[in-house]
Amino acid sequence: MAISSNREHDHFSAAIVGAGPAGATCANALLRAGVSDVALIDRARFPRDKSCGDGIGPGVVPILDALDLGHLLEGRKRAINFTIAAFQASPAVFTGAADDPDSPLGYVIPRFTFDDALCRAAMERGAHDLTGWALSDAEYTQGRWHLSLKGASGDRRLVTADVLIGADGARSRVRRALGQPFNADAHTGVAIRAYGDAVDTANASLRLDIREDLPRPGYAWLFTDERGLANVGWGALATCFKDGQGKLDALLDHYAATRTDRIRGPLRDHSTAILPFASRLPPLAYPERSAALIGDAASMINPLTGEGIFYGMLAGLWLGEELGAALKRGGNPSEALSAYEQRYMAYLGRHFRETHLLRVALSPPAAMSLFCRIAARSPHTFRRFIEFMFGPVPPRKPATLVDLAMAAVGLR
Repeated sequence: MAISSNREHDHFSAAIVGAGPAGATCANALLRAGVSDVALIDRARFPRDKSCGDGIGPGVVPILDALDLGHLLEGRKRAINFTIAAFQASPAVFTGAADDPDSPLGYVIPRFTFDDALCRAAMERGAHDLTGWALSDAEYTQGRWHLSLKGASGDRRLVTADVLIGADGARSRVRRALGQPFNADAHTGVAIRAYGDAVDTANASLRLDIREDLPRPGYAWLFTDERGLANVGWGALATCFKDGQGKLDALLDHYAATRTDRIRGPLRDHSTAILPFASRLPPLAYPERSAALIGDAASMINPLTGEGIFYGMLAGLWLGEELGAALKRGGNPSEALSAYEQRYMAYLGRHFRETHLLRVALSPPAAMSLFCRIAARSPHTFRRFIEFMFGPVPPRKPATLVDLAMAAVGLR
């Protein structure tokens, strides 16, 4: 992708390492705020594949609208149903409409397509294209960041930035440069994803399976889009593998072989991922060093489901808004960085704690089976649970465990 000029430009107001949804969203927000010298750095050239379930939650819609990027969803249909099957309990099914803007169900869009569209939008707005360059070293000296970049052919390049934003994934080099350790296995998930051909080629749908023949805590998924593509995957806590519960690829093949009602043909494009859960967040802002973390680099992954796109994009939007306003008026970026962290944690801090508690509470088979039976007979309970799984829809407040319990007993 070479939409913007690749001319040499050594210094930037903001350098964003990682051009995925979190980083590209932040770049778009900064550029909309009038910050013109934004560098978007990524070791990959776009488009590129990314291991993910490809689920785009409903909370992403207002984020795209805030960036004037709602058109990226044109021609796409929302999922029409969401099924959760747990052990021997009857599956719970939530049914929605493909054209209902208030449906709690989102979209299924391959990351190859979605991430590229967000990144392209940032480049078209004027972001400096440093995709294809990997960050090899970052040092904060004399009030600015010095970034050493390495190209695919071994070329070297040094750039500087007033503010450094780490959006570079689960094994973030920016996070390391800030002295933050990675999550322990008890707060980390692992997943594998592959593609196949969907039996239903007209509708998007979502399915989760929690079964005795798969490691726990964890689940398998089968998400299909409205164009005949099936995303099949499986994920669990990293501790499952130290307990000797199986190998990722063999478990995925086993699961896919039991879902021939929804997927056909051999699986392809296998890819694995590390998922640092938000049950253990690092500091998000580093005002004394003019830096911040967003997305997977900041462990912004739902502990219950492994969903991360919405959470990373919301962080990118709010950081971009706060920082953009400060840089545009010549203010102190440190205050903006702190404001971003406070805003984000005020909105989602409790949500992350409660999704972790919910995962623990539903880990016993009897508990998850009981919940499926309740959700099967109470669409309102299921709707609340979906919000715990994929995140709220801003500006609405996130649902709480009290809300979920009240819905389950029919009081709210």
